[in-house]
Amino acid sequence: RSTLFPYTTLFRSADYYQNGLGGGAYCGPGMMLNCRMQNNVAGYGAGVYCGNNATLYNCWIENNEAYYGGGGLYIAGNSCVYSCVIKNNTVRNDYDGGGFSAEAGVVRDCLITGNGTGVNGDGAGGAVRNAIVDGCVIAGNTANDSGGGLLLQGGAIVNNSIIINNTAENAGGINCDNSDPIRINNSRVSGNRATLSGGIGGGGLWCDSGTILSNCVVGGNTSAANGGGISSYSGFSAYSTVFTGNTAQAKGGAIYSDGGNNTLVNCLFARNTAIGDGGGIWNYSGSSGPIFNNCTIAYNTASGKGGGIYSDGNAQALLVRNCIVISNTASGGNANYFEWDTGDLKFEYSCSSPLPSGSENTNVNPRFVNATTNNYRLQASSPCIDKGTSTGAPATDIAGIPRPLDGDGTNGPACDMGAYEYVPPSGSIIVRIDPVYAADAGAKWSLDGGVWCNSDYQMDYVPVGTRTVTFTNISGWSQPASYAVSVVASNVVATNGVYLPLSGDTDGDELPDEWEIENFSRLTNVNFSSDYDGDLLSDYYEHLAGTDPRDPASCIVFNDGGISTVPGQGVSLRWYSSAGVSYRVCRTTNLVSGFQVIAPVVSGSAPMTFYTDPSLSGRSYFYRIEKNP
Repeated sequence: RSTLFPYTTLFRSADYYQNGLGGGAYCGPGMMLNCRMQNNVAGYGAGVYCGNNATLYNCWIENNEAYYGGGGLYIAGNSCVYSCVIKNNTVRNDYDGGGFSAEAGVVRDCLITGNGTGVNGDGAGGAVRNAIVDGCVIAGNTANDSGGGLLLQGGAIVNNSIIINNTAENAGGINCDNSDPIRINNSRVSGNRATLSGGIGGGGLWCDSGTILSNCVVGGNTSAANGGGISSYSGFSAYSTVFTGNTAQAKGGAIYSDGGNNTLVNCLFARNTAIGDGGGIWNYSGSSGPIFNNCTIAYNTASGKGGGIYSDGNAQALLVRNCIVISNTASGGNANYFEWDTGDLKFEYSCSSPLPSGSENTNVNPRFVNATTNNYRLQASSPCIDKGTSTGAPATDIAGIPRPLDGDGTNGPACDMGAYEYVPPSGSIIVRIDPVYAADAGAKWSLDGGVWCNSDYQMDYVPVGTRTVTFTNISGWSQPASYAVSVVASNVVATNGVYLPLSGDTDGDELPDEWEIENFSRLTNVNFSSDYDGDLLSDYYEHLAGTDPRDPASCIVFNDGGISTVPGQGVSLRWYSSAGVSYRVCRTTNLVSGFQVIAPVVSGSAPMTFYTDPSLSGRSYFYRIEKNP
């Protein structure tokens, strides 16, 4: 039965040992708002046990103790926990999840702090399987075994969270303990400690092969063993992630990888330290070989060898492509890179010193903007601009800037070396294709012969200067001519291309396409009987009359007093008209007998045309004005 508990304090409300569920409360389905669960004991979920479809909001869960899982909170079903404080809870013995344990559901915008585990317990802050942690702060938790902050297993996702100042013997911040996918996105893992000398290490994280980091910061973590930032025995992947200020008392200041096949893309490794080898990265390759693409590895320090990279290739070499590995130091030698055997490292399109063997490598100064302030973007004069390869290159850089850009202004766009793509002074351009029917038929535009773009697409990061817009040739339409546009820094140029149909009436509304485009810039829903400007003259007849269908004052009509007799001259005619249009004047004395043309060509003027019929017969006449074809 659904239950609502508002503003309730559950203090030592139950003491269910061993297999009891929910020492403070059992919820699901139901909702608990603004409640406090404190000093309860149970087998699972000592503070709260959530079954299916439970919601906890703005609750305080503190000083609870579980035997088997979820000292503060246990989520067994599809439940949601929002804006709660989960504090100073514990799980006994070698079980997991001192603060919470989640088998499913969402934990969002919560503070999880001061929680702990028993001997050999993991995940002091929380244990997560097939659940989502989003927007949480996980701080100051302590595990006696691993995962001071979190234990993540198959299907776990962590988004937009901060995992900070947690402690464990191994995996001080997060223990990613499963080969099934575990994703950590847009999160910071900082100031965590792995304290066991000779342990598996991982001051920030210990990662199994299913772990994927994206847009994260792993910084300021320490390990008494290997891997100040990350330790792994089976490989992992990291994209657009910063590794900085991590320290290992043994190997791998930022990363220690023993036997895995890592994929690192758009990553920055700066100012990490190893007391042993591999100030930035210590790598022992797996069976298929790790790959580093577009990484910057600089100003790392090793007391042993390989200040930037230490590599033992095993069966496969570590491939370093589009990378900058420079300005690292190592007391034992080989400051930037060390390979145990020749061939353990394979450099391509990369910058390092001494000059590595391999395709298109260089050993020149990459010219960072300001390494002293940790700005590792490239100056305009950097020799690493446009010198990378598109093979394996990501679509954006570490900051989300699209790759490739034409950084040096020659030979078109090309990828840069390193994690950052240089952005030259640039503007934007947006091109609309008219009419919409042409765009629907496949009309596209391109800039300087590049990729084809759809109508109204805005292209950013366009280098300043004169650029050429071209259009595709599509069946049934005349192709607009190419033309030049001037791109100005930080400005948006808006322009268009007009296709003209090769058939007279593409949309079948009895109005010529060319006339519709001329007056409305595109094919519209006007037709034979519509009256766009509401002047009681249909758009079809406005077309025939040569008047402006958008202007109610533009029509062929005698103005007030438009027919008058001028003594000694004849009959004066005045009508509203358009400049550049040829009219003819017709006259009759009898509407039954029809009109006769009396002036075949009268040149129109705006806003009014004058004509005098010299007839002085004294008879009455009917007049009609017609537009000449």
